[in-house]
Amino acid sequence: MEYKTTSKFSYDATINHQLTCLRVEKLSIPLFTSFLDAVEELRGEFLRKVSDAVSSHIRDILYRKDLSWKYVFEGMDEEALKREKLDSPGFIRFCELE
Repeated sequence: MEYKTTSKFSYDATINHQLTCLRVEKLSIPLFTSFLDAVEELRGEFLRKVSDAVSSHIRDILYRKDLSWKYVFEGMDEEALKREKLDSPGFIRFCELE
C-alpha cells in the first residue's frame, strides 16, 4: 500500500482514497463514540444538509478535475456570512453551487 502524508492527515492512494487522521486513531473508542453522539445530537441535521449541498462536486474540486464549479459562499465576504444564522436555510444555500 502506498501512503501519502500531508500535515497530520494521510491517505491510502491505492484503496478508495481513504482519509485517515492519525490523531483520531489514538482516541479511545468510547470517547470517540461519545463525541460523535454529541455531534449527531447537537449538529447532525445541519451538518448533513451542508454535506449534501457541498458533496455534489467536491471530488472534482479537490482532485482538480473540474475547477469551474463555484460555491455561493466563495463570492461572499466574511461579514455577510456572519450575519446569517448558522442553522438557517440561507446558510445552507451558501454551500450550494452557483
